[in-house]
Amino acid sequence: MVSEHTIGFEPADTLAKDPESVRKRFWAKFKRVAATLPFAEDLLSAYYCAFDRQTPRHVQAALLGAIAYFILPFDFIPDMLPVLGFT
Repeated sequence: MVSEHTIGFEPADTLAKDPESVRKRFWAKFKRVAATLPFAEDLLSAYYCAFDRQTPRHVQAALLGAIAYFILPFDFIPDMLPVLGFT
């Protein structure tokens, strides 16, 4: 089995701890797929809340984790496999 470390991708929790990396990678991916996302407006709201100084830290951490999950490309493959994609 190939882990995310062997193919050069960091896990979502690691990426979420680096807000600047999330910020850069978010906009690149969002611009590519915004027209096809049914939840694009919600995703954009989550992004702005994650970087708002008035948002509580625990909420920022959860939002950054969710945004990191959106950014990372390696999750697409397991979702296509029966049973394994649900884990």
